[in-house]
Amino acid sequence: MNRPAPSKFPPAELLVRFFQADPAQPVPLADAAALLGMSAFELRGLLRAEGGHERGNRVRWSEVAAYLFDSWPRRPLLQAIERAAGPVLPPKFRLMRVDWWLPLFLVQAMRYQAAHDPAAGSRLPRRLSGRLAEPSVDDYVSDLLFAHIAPATLEHFRSDEKFMRAYLYPVLD
Repeated sequence: MNRPAPSKFPPAELLVRFFQADPAQPVPLADAAALLGMSAFELRGLLRAEGGHERGNRVRWSEVAAYLFDSWPRRPLLQAIERAAGPVLPPKFRLMRVDWWLPLFLVQAMRYQAAHDPAAGSRLPRRLSGRLAEPSVDDYVSDLLFAHIAPATLEHFRSDEKFMRAYLYPVLD
């Protein structure tokens, strides 16, 4: 049985080049595939399946960025980006450690769901996913919380440019 080769975390120089690039400019398909830990053939299939926007072996920057954040656990990805490229992400997109008290059963449920929910925070099919590990409970809960930001809360923060840039990131177009 042929299994796909394990995906490799994107090299630092590729992350730097990507995050320092102009988001208005499309990304070469080969670079996008390397960032996502998949082949160009797999990426083309994924874009076709999702109605992606490949144009002449190039993909929109924001589309690649969205897939990138779906492909890898956020904490190591954001740490690698900051180490390699410096402060290129919106300031309020950075991770913050929180210390909340929750009932044990909720923590157990979230850990289980993060590990067993096939759609846990990723639009990428599991077989194509470049994830180095199972989705973390941090990423899973972050995705749940993001999905539950109320319209009234968005309206409250509408004039906070830093909040809105982080909320909309990486979809800049």
